[in-house]
Amino acid sequence: MTLYLIYSTVCMGILLLFYHAILEKEKMHQINRGYLIFSLVFSLSIPLIPVGMSDAFIPRFQNQQLSEIQYLSQGEWLKTGPEERILASESSGTSLYSMAQIAFLIYAMVAGVLFVRLIRIVHMIQLKADRNPRKLFDDYEIVLLSEKVVPHTFNSTIFLNKDQYLKGEIAREIMVHELTHARQKHTLDILFVEILKIVFWFNPVLYFYKKAMLLNHEFLADEAVIRGETQVSKYQKLLLNSLMEQPSHGPISPFNYALTKKRFRMMTQTKSKVRTFLKITSIIPIFISLALLFSCEPTPSEYSKQEANVDELTIEIYDPETLKINGDEMKFSEFEKFLSNLPKNLNQVTVEVHSNATIGIVSDVQQLLRSRKTLKINYHTNQERNDEKLKLVTQKFLNAANEYMNMSILDTNADILQKEYDELLILYEGIKNLGIRIPDSPPPPPLAPSPEERIKNLDLGGSIEIPESTNSPPTPSDQKD
Repeated sequence: MTLYLIYSTVCMGILLLFYHAILEKEKMHQINRGYLIFSLVFSLSIPLIPVGMSDAFIPRFQNQQLSEIQYLSQGEWLKTGPEERILASESSGTSLYSMAQIAFLIYAMVAGVLFVRLIRIVHMIQLKADRNPRKLFDDYEIVLLSEKVVPHTFNSTIFLNKDQYLKGEIAREIMVHELTHARQKHTLDILFVEILKIVFWFNPVLYFYKKAMLLNHEFLADEAVIRGETQVSKYQKLLLNSLMEQPSHGPISPFNYALTKKRFRMMTQTKSKVRTFLKITSIIPIFISLALLFSCEPTPSEYSKQEANVDELTIEIYDPETLKINGDEMKFSEFEKFLSNLPKNLNQVTVEVHSNATIGIVSDVQQLLRSRKTLKINYHTNQERNDEKLKLVTQKFLNAANEYMNMSILDTNADILQKEYDELLILYEGIKNLGIRIPDSPPPPPLAPSPEERIKNLDLGGSIEIPESTNSPPTPSDQKD
């Protein structure tokens, strides 16, 4: 999810910068309008669509995270008991889960506030339309307001001051301007961005997109007015007079000084067909480049670049579907493509078979390796690793038990004696847990007596010997006379 948000944001930013640098200054406002809307849709959807040329680092990054979740080293395993490991994992998982809950709660609260705000603005505009007199102007509805407002449009409704309209103080150019907003449905563009801002309120690029769309709408409306044989100087004076009015509120196309300055410059700019054609054709390469950059998956050609120098191969077979090759997780079909790009004669191949793996998948892997003329294949299973761990933990337990039994009851502090015995219990629990995972494993060695039991047996003067191996004790039938 994080990568998706980063990719979509970067893609939006690149397309918006391209718009401001290349497209905005040209008189092709309808094309620019479509470009801005399509840029948002493209940026939000293209990271989800696989094309298949790059981005091999994405799965490798994920696999690197997975490969870091391995067994503890032998020394760390002996230092920490099963209870400590379980508590540590539970506390870590709980902490991450609580942080995710808090982050989601903050996100939902902000999104909820923005949603309520948008609904409230639309509702207030609709109330104004319902509570004030209406008239028709060129098949579009005009709402006459008592308060002094700048002429503005929401959806297909134009809002004007009642006194100015009845006295004929609103110029025809202003009416044509607002009528263009209504005919071309500019409000829908702004509502689309507002909805995206609710969902992706943390994305700052969306706020710049809204400004670019508002300016583009004004360019379109101005172009419609000037096309009607209106003098540019006269129309500019009308715009300056409009700036003296109180600005309107809400997701509509407002007048302001910054927009007006750019609009004046656009009105006097000449249109070049050659320059317009070149800029339109430049749109296609930018979208193709971003599609290949932000929507790609690894292909065999990339595996060949990254794995061409591999001469040793470690294959872990987890189940009939999942393999891990040199720490990178992949499907069996991907492994076949991966293997085709490696040298034919590998120096060494190690195959580790997990408990959930089937004979079929093991045979398929072996057949592929044989087809590559790989003759040296070392096989081992999880049980072999567990056997080695069991031997190490048992030896550690025996050494600790001997040290504990050699400690004098009379000369040793009771707290130190109890601490040594607690560590002994942890090692003993580890032996039992490993024995559960190993079929036909020998029983654990006898546990040394507790400090209390040693104190009780102190008068007897006896000692307890700890065996030096994990072999099973002889059965009663072997000791029969």
